[in-house]
Amino acid sequence: MGRTPKYYEDAASPLEKAPLDMIPFRFEGNEYFSVEELARAFAASEAPWTYADSCMREVRYWLEKNMMFEEAANLDNDISGPGPEHGLFRFVHTNARRPFSLLGKLINADNLLLFKYKKLL
Repeated sequence: MGRTPKYYEDAASPLEKAPLDMIPFRFEGNEYFSVEELARAFAASEAPWTYADSCMREVRYWLEKNMMFEEAANLDNDISGPGPEHGLFRFVHTNARRPFSLLGKLINADNLLLFKYKKLL
């Protein structure tokens, strides 16, 4: 009898799976286990933008606690830009995989005039 071949699915990236021992990032009463989930939460909220500098430090510390050193190094590259808001912007839009938004508001052709006249940004 021959051996039956085994097939393996591609393993999910470390950012897409939540190991049982992973420490969650707590934000606005919720727990996040992946960079993508956290970036989406940041994109949908105005809160991180008011304290972008400390927010990015907390994210970096969370990544290190979860031994996600490559992601922490990438975050360092984002933070080293012109300012903390720039780093937060890069973090959100690199990881969220969602439509473009800023300060929790969807930015698209339909909303640009609305934002201009209501001064929401």
